Amino acid sequence: MEDGKEVSTNSLLKDECYSDFLDEDFDVKTYTAQAIHHAVIAEQLAKLAQGISQLDKELHSQVVARHEDLLAQATGIESLEGVLQMMQTRISALQAAVERMRTKIVDPYNKIVGRITQLARLQVSLNIIYLIALASTPHLQTWLQGGVPVTRVWAKEHSLQKGLLHHKGSLGCEDPLCLVPPLGPVCLR
Repeated sequence: MEDGKEVSTNSLLKDECYSDFLDEDFDVKTYTAQAIHHAVIAEQLAKLAQGISQLDKELHSQVVARHEDLLAQATGIESLEGVLQMMQTRISALQAAVERMRTKIVDPYNKIVGRITQLARLQVSLNIIYLIALASTPHLQTWLQGGVPVTRVWAKEHSLQKGLLHHKGSLGCEDPLCLVPPLGPVCLR
């Protein structure tokens, strides 16, 4: 039966009714112009109708003959669509999980970086306060033992602190931890 179908398909393709349409350089306008020029429009329309009818019959017989294969392919396509949909759902879930992980990692990291910056600034401030206290202690003891009033001691301390904090570049050092107190340069590095 398979060989019979193949023979009928080949005979359809070799039929002169279809030969014009199967040419590589077939042009609809040229074909129509020739049909009109030769005044055989009715005959050409009849041939076309007959050819369409034959093609419909052949198509029907091919579908009937390969019904099982066509159903199997259609079922395969449906199952592939289901797999594709499932994969898209899983990819979306995976992307959401990655976004959650990114949030759980990036946000704490940014907080840690901010805290480290704060800690570094606090450490610089504490070092400055330590140097002020270190430089002030001998002077305070001397001034207080010498009977200097507290207000004058405060004024002296204030000028001492100014001397400590306007040091930048005094030693040729740009490090904020290098200080030049009135008693001489001090570098914490």
